Amino acid sequence: MGRVPTRKHSGLAFSESPVADHARSEIASLLGEPNAMPYAHVRSVHVFALRGERGVGLLAERDEHLADEPGVYRTTISVYVVERSPAPGVVFELLTHSWDAGTYAGDTGDRTWLDVARAQMYAERDRRTAAVGQRLDQLTAFQLPPGGVPALNAGLTPDEVDLFAKGIAS
Repeated sequence: MGRVPTRKHSGLAFSESPVADHARSEIASLLGEPNAMPYAHVRSVHVFALRGERGVGLLAERDEHLADEPGVYRTTISVYVVERSPAPGVVFELLTHSWDAGTYAGDTGDRTWLDVARAQMYAERDRRTAAVGQRLDQLTAFQLPPGGVPALNAGLTPDEVDLFAKGIAS
């Protein structure tokens, strides 16, 4: 099930969003400092195995361009911290957003931020990413009932989550 991973690193590791910072801290408190390794690619979902000294988890993420926000991408990140006795399973659902100059130019025809020095373009990217993130980034978390297996907002069914989680835990 699933193809060979196509992404080597999770976007969660690099996001500068305060929401992502908070999620990373909460996940580390449950797993220990986790190592994210590419695991699978299913449809448009990138799946990573999370392994820490106190447990394992599954990270899934999917990117999509927002048609009503020129140049903006939303990354849906789902993290499932696998149940380990006596600790329940926990799910973190994040929405993070980023702005891209090339996509903005394609959406609007405005090439202003492509026709400047790279340092200036990257500064504008960082400024706009922070602004859109402040408006739109979100984090929710919940515990699962004993034996519960979630569907993940990033696009995995409970059957896929169960299969991948068992593979990671073994």
